[in-house]
Amino acid sequence: MHRHTEAAMLPARHLPFPNSAGQQLDLLVSELRHLLGQQLIGIYLHGSLALGSFNPARSDLDVLVIVGSSLSTASKAALGRLLLRLSQQPYPLELSVLNAESLTPWTHPAPFEFHYSEDWRTAVTEVLKTGVWTLWPAGATDHDLAGHVTVTRARGIALLGPAAQEVLPPIPPGDHLASVVSDVREALARITEMPEYAILNACRTLAYLSNGQVLSKREGGEWALGEVPEDIVPMVQQALAAYRGGRWTGSLEPYKSSLSGWESDFQMNHKMAYEIRGRRFEVAYRSSIPQPRWRNMQGGQDRARAAAP
Repeated sequence: MHRHTEAAMLPARHLPFPNSAGQQLDLLVSELRHLLGQQLIGIYLHGSLALGSFNPARSDLDVLVIVGSSLSTASKAALGRLLLRLSQQPYPLELSVLNAESLTPWTHPAPFEFHYSEDWRTAVTEVLKTGVWTLWPAGATDHDLAGHVTVTRARGIALLGPAAQEVLPPIPPGDHLASVVSDVREALARITEMPEYAILNACRTLAYLSNGQVLSKREGGEWALGEVPEDIVPMVQQALAAYRGGRWTGSLEPYKSSLSGWESDFQMNHKMAYEIRGRRFEVAYRSSIPQPRWRNMQGGQDRARAAAP
């Protein structure tokens, strides 16, 4: 079993982060070491800050914590109090605690010990008032963890402990796809609430479907500019501008047919992901999944080839 050492800690303030983010992460790591003691194996940053696309105005800090055994209810309550205190100081935290013993063999959706995000602030506050911790009992699972673990293994940053690849298992591509496509479909269904999130999330997932790249939302949008048909390039550009700190000001009306096509594509790929996972394919899933229909249109690389001498 992995155990952390003093030398395994990487102060976040020495990484290329905003100073406030580095200081917040350093405090989080210090508090987690004190709270979890010898149970703690590693602490890993993933998400926009790890991928170089952090926006202080809208991004949160995404963290996976790996422990060597199940957490007691007292430890979960202490984590709840800690996250209520440290989240939003100044950035929101999204943190999941995973038990290394339950990660092998891998199952999807994966089990977890504890979870916190600002969406859970009210629930955590209320359960702490009762004095009896009842959130996330043994056996709780999270469909999103396949995506989080994939990103952490590919591009995450170890704030404490061994490299992520030494602690986290490789995720079957079908499980990762099922995880991220589910998120994309939900975002597209609610696209009017936050268009830039839905559009850029779809773009980065299309990049993964196309070539297996693990990208941030910003990187996914930038990749899509050279791939999507000309008529929806302005939509992606608007999404990138809004994500970088502006405000979505355009209309989605001109892109309704393209967005409808995206939803159909993702519905198809979501179903295929489950079929692949159920049959336990050992081959790369991308050879079995139809490419998004817009790749057959006159756009992106087709335009580039047409313009070549």
